[in-house]
Amino acid sequence: MLAVSARTRTIARDTADGMRIASTALSMAEELGLDELRAHALATIGLAKGGLGDASAGRRDMERALGIALEIDSSVASAIVGNLAVDATFEGRLARTEELYAEALRLAQRFGDGATVRFIRANQIWVGFMRGNWDSGLDGAGSFIAECEAGSPHTMEANLRLIRGTIRGARGDSDGALADHMRAVVLARESNDPNQRVGTLTICATTHARNAGTTTRQRRSSRSCYRFSVSTVRTER
Repeated sequence: MLAVSARTRTIARDTADGMRIASTALSMAEELGLDELRAHALATIGLAKGGLGDASAGRRDMERALGIALEIDSSVASAIVGNLAVDATFEGRLARTEELYAEALRLAQRFGDGATVRFIRANQIWVGFMRGNWDSGLDGAGSFIAECEAGSPHTMEANLRLIRGTIRGARGDSDGALADHMRAVVLARESNDPNQRVGTLTICATTHARNAGTTTRQRRSSRSCYRFSVSTVRTER
């Protein structure tokens, strides 16, 4: 429970407290010889260190955690590789990010971890989009969104709607871009992540501004997006 609590707090950006709890969990795991818990706690410590500005030390801890997880053939290895992919992203090494997500996906599939497989798929779509693979990004985002609409909701739907909407807008589909970005705002508003809400609103507002001078229908959609964005910001205050 301590390791899970530490990870939850760290992801929620309560980084210092998350590292404190993870350090306690690591000490207990080492004392009791619980290697999987040790890997889990050490990975969280690495994640927390990165959040506190010590990226090199954090990466070393995550790599140590991965070594433990692979040695004992633990499914936690996939999540740790995913964390290393995030670390590579923050450093701007997107080619390395792509490689790490491919490895994380392979591990998740091997252990039959469907939830992690789906999460990694969404991240792979984002990396491909950032690297200019827009055709595959459009197809991948469309498939993922269709799954969500068919009754399998996911926290990454908002991000993938931002991706699909941005590609649509760049390719001249202003209505499609606005529809995706406005839906992303709705989904972000339902989340408990203020950073996601702010980022989504910013992109939606940009889409609104770009389409303010096109057809009457698009101007109406743009104004609707703008009004909804403003009302959401006021609500968040």
